[in-house]
Amino acid sequence: MVNRVQQDNESNVPLDYSSKIICVSESGNPPADLSWQLDSMSLAGLVTLYNTTDEKIKRAELNITQQIDKSWKESKLSCISDHQSYPPIERHYTYINIKIPYSTTSVNAFSANGTTDTTMKVDSHTWIGLNCTADGFPEPKYRWDHKTDDNSQWKSYRTEQNISFQAFSAQFQCVAIDSATENEIRSQQVFNVITISASSAKIGIILSSIVIVLVLIVILVTGIYYLYKKKKWPFKTPTHERGHNNTNIPEIGRASCRERV
Repeated sequence: MVNRVQQDNESNVPLDYSSKIICVSESGNPPADLSWQLDSMSLAGLVTLYNTTDEKIKRAELNITQQIDKSWKESKLSCISDHQSYPPIERHYTYINIKIPYSTTSVNAFSANGTTDTTMKVDSHTWIGLNCTADGFPEPKYRWDHKTDDNSQWKSYRTEQNISFQAFSAQFQCVAIDSATENEIRSQQVFNVITISASSAKIGIILSSIVIVLVLIVILVTGIYYLYKKKKWPFKTPTHERGHNNTNIPEIGRASCRERV
């Protein structure tokens, strides 16, 4: 690969293990001094400097055959042009963000509905969002497969990284396809969407409400019984309104009233 970069620009360049990049300085008098750096490290040992037939043009060829490795990934490659102007040295940079090709090894899928549960019971009118991410460069391609039950085969549903759809009962799995090898990597997450009708949802809500009310009634009755047993129930019948049963009065406590003659 040969890439001619422009002054004071920044670009993304996918490099392989036999790349060659040429930096060109033009119109300098005298010609500029050129150098290459990887982040802050000089690459002088990998650079060939030479002039063209035009004395005002200098070329710095960076030959990185067999020198590049994954440690360069996400690094910044810089071509530096130092021009001996008067009085200061005028310096220009050209930046290349290095992208090293590597295979896709992992896929992660997650719900965009704010839930971590892979089983979603929803109303049929609910919209479902599913997202997928994978490593690898160049960026892998994506596909979502689905099947209606455990016994059926996976079928292609959408060739997109992130999908959104109105809920229907099915299982969904993300597939990342390595751009270089076309190998397919499936996500460990399988989303099981179960749709329920609106009437079923309402019945479920009503039944849940009834259960809650019954539990509250049981708690209330239990509390009242406890207070009654402890003689702390506040609503006692006044003494003057209570009926007296003489049979409950001990013999020694009875008074006799006789008419005096």
